[in-house]
Amino acid sequence: MQQASSTPPLVRISTRCGEVIDPILRDARTFSLMALAPTERVLQRRLQESNTLRGMDIFDGVLMERTAAGLPVVASSLVSMECEIVRHIDLEADHQLYVGRVLSCRLREMMQAAC
Repeated sequence: MQQASSTPPLVRISTRCGEVIDPILRDARTFSLMALAPTERVLQRRLQESNTLRGMDIFDGVLMERTAAGLPVVASSLVSMECEIVRHIDLEADHQLYVGRVLSCRLREMMQAAC
């Protein structure tokens, strides 16, 4: 994930073609992004190995919450963002590019106190 613009707030993400998330993201109008807590090592490993875990629920046993728009996020995530897809770019390569407008952002209280 990288910032694409500050006004309006846009982020860009790329996914490798054929990833499990591809059809879900391509057909969705919204998505959520999270910065996981360092304690979420098991989940981080599952996400990195998502293609080898096809058919498994990567989030099994993980406490989840819903954002204001109803998007799922990991409850312990340090930061979460709700985004609306404004562009999908097929690069005709091994990755695709998505641009999302940031609709809202949540920062955990623990993080806010440290800032």
